[in-house]
This record gives sequence, structure tokens and C-alpha cells, in this order.
Amino acid sequence: MEPIVDWSLAERTAREVARAGDRRPTPDERGRLEEAQRLAEHWLDEGGLPAPPDAGRTLVLDRDRWVDDAVVRLRRLIDPIAAAQTEGMLGMARRQVDELRRALDEDPDAVERALEELGDLGGEEGLAGLAGLGLPGGAGGLGDLPEGLGAQADAMREQLRRLAAEGGLADMVRRTVDAFAAGDPATLMRPAAAALTALQAGQVIGTLARQVVGHHDLGIATGPAGTAGLVAVNVAEAFDGYDLDPAEVAVVLAVTEAAHRRLHHAVTWLDAHLDALVARFAALTEIDEERMREVAEAVQQDLDPDDPESFARAIERAGRLRMEPTDAQRPVLARLQVVTGLVGAWARHEARAALAGRLPGLARIEEVLRRRRATQGDGEERLAGLLGLDLTPPDEGVAERFVATVLDVLGSDGLRTALAHPETLPEPDELADPGAWLARTVEIGEVPDDVAGLLGEDAGDDGTDARD
Repeated sequence: MEPIVDWSLAERTAREVARAGDRRPTPDERGRLEEAQRLAEHWLDEGGLPAPPDAGRTLVLDRDRWVDDAVVRLRRLIDPIAAAQTEGMLGMARRQVDELRRALDEDPDAVERALEELGDLGGEEGLAGLAGLGLPGGAGGLGDLPEGLGAQADAMREQLRRLAAEGGLADMVRRTVDAFAAGDPATLMRPAAAALTALQAGQVIGTLARQVVGHHDLGIATGPAGTAGLVAVNVAEAFDGYDLDPAEVAVVLAVTEAAHRRLHHAVTWLDAHLDALVARFAALTEIDEERMREVAEAVQQDLDPDDPESFARAIERAGRLRMEPTDAQRPVLARLQVVTGLVGAWARHEARAALAGRLPGLARIEEVLRRRRATQGDGEERLAGLLGLDLTPPDEGVAERFVATVLDVLGSDGLRTALAHPETLPEPDELADPGAWLARTVEIGEVPDDVAGLLGEDAGDDGTDARD
């Protein structure tokens, strides 16, 4: 079977996108981040999270290196969902080809009439229009693609030019439909589907590489097991203009990254559980054929033969198509967001405790980071659009309050209970109601109706009221 995603093409595309503005870390940046990493491990040793065996190993990255690591991890996320989506779309293609074949049997002249409506395809304007409809390198097309696709595009345009001049386009359409009907349309279309998904995946990963500051920004680990890493150029860009001490910024980011790494090390089942939830989400994928038709019609309406830029806009619009989760997928998505939200909140708590009283600018740096998390970046938006899977919790404050409440009632041991086993994870409604989770999982005598009230007037380290 052909691969669902052409990952060689995806990786090349990701690198092309990521390299715009990329650079190696300067000696000052590398030294600052390496020193911050050493401080991070030392300060976190005073807390309750165990250190991985390789604690202290430093990864100061450029975007290209981040892509190296992220492709391996994100492939496990993208492959199962892409497979389900591709099979659904190819099944739709089978039905459409069958319908088209029946229509041609009933009306053999339909192809000629359709082509006449497109105008003179043998002329330069018609050929430019066909090229702009998305042939790589065409006017208004996909732009500069990885090496090797340009020659294919030239060959495709030359074939169209020859067929148009010979009046053979109608015959080509008919023979193509006959070939599809005689065999399996999905088998014939699978390589094209793998290439298309690869271009989308590469665009997503490359865009993320220009946005993330570390290996754990997305709520899942994008680096090898047990590692933490920071992308130096993105750190510099993210905090440019805030008049913050670069050394303090580096320490806050390093401590947060290291806390995430320790959590993933301590919770041995975490990554496998996330993979299982993604596989379950993929298994419930359904293709909304009516929605796909509506989008295709909307894109077609955007096309203007007299405006070459309209083709680029149409392709961009199609690329922004967002796969929405189905009703069956929403509970699975909610559980994924519980895990990523809980891990993120716990890591931030550990980082905050390790940094308390040590950095004058901590509050300002944390506010910048909070605003970054609250605003979905272009890469995260494209990832959610490609997969229909938004890993970012809709309100990180819910998980923050859960962590603060459980810590106040049971301490660190109680919080570890939440991630002791997949069955002890809070349900989505329990994340918002810690008292319900406590009553279900822990025998501590009578649990007050309003557990948040145990926190008193202040929620704790972050200075927010748990009842807000």
C-alpha cells in the first residue's frame, strides 16, 4: 500500500518553510541558555519531580534541528488521522467516479460541452488559468516547492498544451474516467493524496518551527523522550521589545521546559496514552461530503480567469479548510485536552515554585508567556485545521485551579494521584470541579461541597482566586 503521507516530501517542505529567517544560536545565546538549563535542573532538584537519567543535557536548537525532532513525534500524531481522513475522501472519490461514469454513459457529449464552456484552452490565457489552478510553479500556484517538483510541473503543462492543441482534452478526460471505473479510483489517487497531505503537513511543521520556543509548547513533547530544548532564534523574537532581562527569560523558559521533561519522565504511560487517544480520535473520523462540496464550490467561485492572484487566494482558502471534530470525536478531544491541560498546569506550578523569590522580573515574563498561550499561533491553527484536533485547552485556568485545589487539599502526593494511571485522570467535568474528582478517587473523609473554598482568599502561587 502506498504511504498515507509522503514524509520525505513533508520534511523537505517543512525545512523550506522553517528556514526563512532561521539562524544558528549566537555564542551569547548558547551560553545563556546552557547556564539557564544548569540552574533549572539544580532548582528543580529541590522539588518533588524526579530527574531523568540524562538531566543536565542541554539542547539549544535552531529551527532546522527542531524540525528534525518534531517530524518524528508529530508523525505519530498526524499519520493515524491523515489515514482516516484520506480513506474517507478516497471513498468519496470512488462514489463520485461511479456517478461520473454513469453520467457519461447516459450523455457521451457531456465532456465536450463542459470543455467548451471553459473557453479556448489551447490559448495562452487558458493555459495560464490551468497552471494557476494549482500546478506547482504555475501562475498564482503554490509557489516555490521542494526541488524536483518543478520539472514535473513543466511536464504536466507541456502535456496540457499538446492535448489542448490537438483537441485531445475531452478524450483524456474520458479515458481517465474509464481507467478509474475499470480499477479502483482510490488506488490510482493514493499517491497524489499522499503528496497533498505531505505538503500540508510540511507547511504545518515548518510554520510551527518558526513559532515555538521549546519542545513542549504544543502540550505534547516534540523532542526525543527525556529531552528538553529551546529554539534560540524564536526565544529572541518572542521577547523582543518587552525590555526584559534576557538571562531571566532564559531561566524561566529553561525551568519550564525541564519541568515538562521531568513530568514526562515520571509519568511513564503518558505518551502512550496520548497516542491511544489520538488513534481513537482518528478511528471516529467521518468525512462530511456535503461540507466538502460546499468548500469546493466556494473555492471555485473565488477563481477569476482575468485575475491571476485569484488562484493563489483560492488555494490559500482551500489550505485553510478546517476539519471540525464530529460529535463522536468531541469527548475524545476533551480527554486529550484534560491531559495536556493538566500536564501544562502541573509543570508551570513546579516551575513557579522553583523560581519563587529568585527573579525580579518573573511576574512580567510569566505574563508574556500567558498571553502567548492564550493566542493561538498560525502554526497551531494550521495543525488544528489539518487534523481537526486542537490540543490546546479552551481555558488553561481550569487546569490551573484544579492543580491548586488538589495541592492545597492533599499536597504533592495527591496531585501525583491524578497522573498515577489513566483511570485516575479527571474527567473533563471533574477538571472544572475538583471536589467531584477528590470524592471519586481519594478517601480523605468528608469532602466539602466547595473544595475551592479550602484555598482561602488566595489560590496560591499564581495569585489568582480559585473561584474566579
